[in-house]
Amino acid sequence: MIKRGNMKKSMILKIIAIFALTISNAYADPSPSTYEGVQKIKSGAILIDVRSAEEFKEGHLNGAINIPHDVIADKITGVSADKGKDIVVYCKSGRRAGVALQSLKSLGYQHVINAGGYEDVKEATLRKSSIH
Repeated sequence: MIKRGNMKKSMILKIIAIFALTISNAYADPSPSTYEGVQKIKSGAILIDVRSAEEFKEGHLNGAINIPHDVIADKITGVSADKGKDIVVYCKSGRRAGVALQSLKSLGYQHVINAGGYEDVKEATLRKSSIH
């Protein structure tokens, strides 16, 4: 039988481990797709922020075009009818950008990258390690 003191100690160690993991993930490098997206942006890709107009007004990447994810299929040809053009999409976390990516792929756009979340992409553009 586990003694009550050992159980408390075990629980405290688990809490510390979870906290340490949370902190380390908060400062982890952005994903490879984020860095790939940043490289494509620097190479002249079309940059699309798929968040709402309100979110876009609160802050966005320089050069980004705002087309919310739920209307991107209807609006993309106004930005580029060239289905071979590099396109980078981002949102708040990457989820809506994933939806937008699938919409664009289903329309035949071949070179679409989900760069993930706005803050990650913004940070990656500032990191020296994103410049290869």
